[in-house]
Amino acid sequence: MPARWPIEQEKYLEDAWGEVSIPYIAQKLGRTVNAVKLKARKMGLKRHIHSGSYITLNQLFNALDISYNTFTLDRWLRHGFPLKHKKSVNMRYKIVYIKDFWAWAERHKMFIDFSRVEPFIFGPEPAWVKYKRKADWLAKPYRERRPWTPQEDAQFKAMLCAYRYTYRDISVALKRTEGALKRRFRDLKLKQRPLPADKSFWTPEQEKVLEDLYYKGYIPEVMAEFIPKSASAIQRKVERMVAEGRLAPDRFRKEPEKQKKPWGNYIFVSAGVSYKKVLPPEKWPLIEHFLASFCGLAMKADETGEKVDVNKFIKEYMQIYVKGSEEAAML
Repeated sequence: MPARWPIEQEKYLEDAWGEVSIPYIAQKLGRTVNAVKLKARKMGLKRHIHSGSYITLNQLFNALDISYNTFTLDRWLRHGFPLKHKKSVNMRYKIVYIKDFWAWAERHKMFIDFSRVEPFIFGPEPAWVKYKRKADWLAKPYRERRPWTPQEDAQFKAMLCAYRYTYRDISVALKRTEGALKRRFRDLKLKQRPLPADKSFWTPEQEKVLEDLYYKGYIPEVMAEFIPKSASAIQRKVERMVAEGRLAPDRFRKEPEKQKKPWGNYIFVSAGVSYKKVLPPEKWPLIEHFLASFCGLAMKADETGEKVDVNKFIKEYMQIYVKGSEEAAML
């Protein structure tokens, strides 16, 4: 007998139906997707658009905690946002397929603050979202507009008077951008200044860390917590690497394509030894003709996706080209 639904779960299902995805409701209630659908049908809940494969544009913006406005939508559309339209009996509405949204969001991850998005609200998430959400959480203190406290001012002045700290050190300690620090100089009319920034060359290890953080969606201020460089120096380095083609402007890391070795370049060996080392020169033409024929068949199979039946090929080759038993034994 199926487990009875508590009143609290029925109320949650009724409230959440049509607002979040069915997989998300199932996860919250600890039930299967089919069980949720069956219960919704028994409760008389109408079929909603949030079926798990697509959602409305309004639902997407609500889930992302973004105010819906034409400015944001137009900006996204200019960057290839996969907006679709769907018709019902009496209305036409804008939808987004969740699969298409994830593909687009990976290429435009800096448009969205995933720290404001509840995990798994759209169902299963791609692996990169976990890193972007962490990056956004770490960036929150730098992005927030918050008033300076007396404690922060006191720490700011103490670090300046110590004459041991750079902009980067103070920024990391106070979780403030370098621009905010410079504005605070003017507001407090301070004469002290941080130490000059480290102008040493970038090491390969630092560039590797920068590349990894860049593709995960970290901002320069947070990168400075992992790299002993100021946020402005990191920003300039990023711009140079993008201009040089070493970083993708959209922070989308393309997987390197697996290069297939041409069959004609393979060196065929028997027991780890080249045929030219074990056969006399007069036998080489036959072997080379065999290899050329086999490579042609293999390349054709690569193009069509078919499998090569090696035993069948050898049998047919011997019937056509190999006349003597000695040559047949050799193959």
